[in-house]
Amino acid sequence: MMPIFFTGMGPYNATKLTSYMIFSIFNNLAQSMNNIAKTGMLSTITPNVVDRTRLITQANLFSGFVERGPEILMGLLIDIFNNSGMGKKLPKLFISAGLITSLASGIMALYFAIVAKERVIQKSEKPSILQGVKSVITNKPLLVLTLADFLTALGINSGTNYYYINVLGLASMSTIVGIPGAIVSPISYSYVTKAREHFSTKSLWIFSSVLPDILMLGVFGIGSINNNYKKRAAMIPAFMIRETIWMGVYGIEKVIPEEMRNECIDYGEWKNGYRTEGMTGVAKGLAQKLVSTLGGTVKAFILSRIGYKEGAGYGNQSAHTEYMLFAMCTIIPVATGIFGLIPKFFYPIDAETRDRMYRELAERRQAVAKEMNEKAAQIHVEPQTEA
Repeated sequence: MMPIFFTGMGPYNATKLTSYMIFSIFNNLAQSMNNIAKTGMLSTITPNVVDRTRLITQANLFSGFVERGPEILMGLLIDIFNNSGMGKKLPKLFISAGLITSLASGIMALYFAIVAKERVIQKSEKPSILQGVKSVITNKPLLVLTLADFLTALGINSGTNYYYINVLGLASMSTIVGIPGAIVSPISYSYVTKAREHFSTKSLWIFSSVLPDILMLGVFGIGSINNNYKKRAAMIPAFMIRETIWMGVYGIEKVIPEEMRNECIDYGEWKNGYRTEGMTGVAKGLAQKLVSTLGGTVKAFILSRIGYKEGAGYGNQSAHTEYMLFAMCTIIPVATGIFGLIPKFFYPIDAETRDRMYRELAERRQAVAKEMNEKAAQIHVEPQTEA
């Protein structure tokens, strides 16, 4: 709503920037609380690892049918507004879309929070803060996962929309190139469970993250020939082929990292005897926030250095700027994000370790449940005996 609150104020107005900072602080606080709670709920929704993978797969599959809806619709609306002389009304379009999607997603998240139940037996004693810190420091899988996320997020990426809108003049480009992939993507979820049976989590993690980058190198090569990066006829097929092949492993890419985070929490319980979903969520969220803040600053700096003019629109950027916008969504993210691949080779939970971990955890949880039931029975019986 800030464009309405601060209509006509310049980009560096102190009142506007201060208000934005205050909104951002409360927004970050709310996001942190939400991420911590979500991390805990998804890891305790079922003690059965196969069932948990199935639920995560189904959730991503079903949400995939609607989650790209706003993106597709916005791309079409931006093109319509720009080509019909209504460009000045774009702020109202963004405000309306932001309010509608925020309310819709918030209602869905609230519904899930109300109906979801935690089904993993936990110890009645709450671990101390020091125990929580220890569980993070000694959790090698979690450290590897956090380091990989941290280094990957350091990759410089302007996003394809800058290129699509300013160079190709087609905001709905992502919709067009994603049409074949929309058919392939749901199918990719069907073999996630089978893939986990035949390949280690580490190998699936590496493969699903490397393939999109390799395909993007091909797109960069095609675009660099004869200034093809300016030609829709060349770039639409190139991005479409890349998108379609990538969607073939999209299910693995979406499910495996989510399951790995839950696996890291289970690993901490296995090693330390207690669960610390909250502290794990803090560690993961802090690293992501630091990187996102740094990455946003670096991206803004690079955009200014390549001569990008905010709001100039299609055809009004220099030839150098247009090519750099193409590079910043293809070759540069691959080159700067490659360091995030290194920690993935050191993920310590192989198939044998994972099977032993969940077998021993199941036995331990059964013992805890039996102990809690016995205590509950004693509390119920003793007053009757005294009477």
